[in-house]
Amino acid sequence: MDISNKVILITGGNGGIGWALAKSLCTKGAKKIYVTYLNDGDINIDSIIGATVIEPLKLDVTKKEQVKNIALKCADADIVINNAGVEYATSFTDANTLEAAELEMKVNYHGTHYVSYYFLPYLRQKPKALLINILSIGGFVLVNKLGTYCASKAATHFLTKGLRQDCKNSNVTVMGVYPGYVDTDMTTNLNVEKVTPDSIAESIILGIENDSEIVFPDIMSNNLKDTVFWDNAIFETLTS
Repeated sequence: MDISNKVILITGGNGGIGWALAKSLCTKGAKKIYVTYLNDGDINIDSIIGATVIEPLKLDVTKKEQVKNIALKCADADIVINNAGVEYATSFTDANTLEAAELEMKVNYHGTHYVSYYFLPYLRQKPKALLINILSIGGFVLVNKLGTYCASKAATHFLTKGLRQDCKNSNVTVMGVYPGYVDTDMTTNLNVEKVTPDSIAESIILGIENDSEIVFPDIMSNNLKDTVFWDNAIFETLTS
């Protein structure tokens, strides 16, 4: 897809991968980018970058009515990027596991489902549209000490596959993005090698331009893809 003159919405767009994406999309000539944020204190972004208008919108993706209203307001979006997410670094037996699992599922799975559900009718009215879900290698590999997060991302991985099937032979492409460890606030306490949000954004942009349905945006995710899905035919079966 040609990004120039497109209208784009990014949930959780004010930090980390979201803001890196917004800036990169501006360089590609996007007409307008809706950047959603959760807390008033979190928003401090430019209103215009180059020729692109940036419009911040407050949104809690776990609130169906809010999502429905945002979809109506932003019905002109050609590309919708589900980027909002949380991660509480919890295993399935930690003291706070039940609370963490519930919140991660609300944001990572239900939030993505709400946004997808309410925006798809508008996306289907466009000549060509794109729905992007930012997932994780944790969607198909259990990462140590991130059990509840992985469970939420696994659910969202299957949601993405289902949405892709539902949009088959339509004007809407559904893309799943599977990064490894990214240097954001979410991974501050993890002592592992991380890639930059800017590099993830660049890979996603390339995926958009190439009409890709699946993007492994870093070395770790590509290596894990080859390890877990050692046969490409098996992988295509599981993700088609």
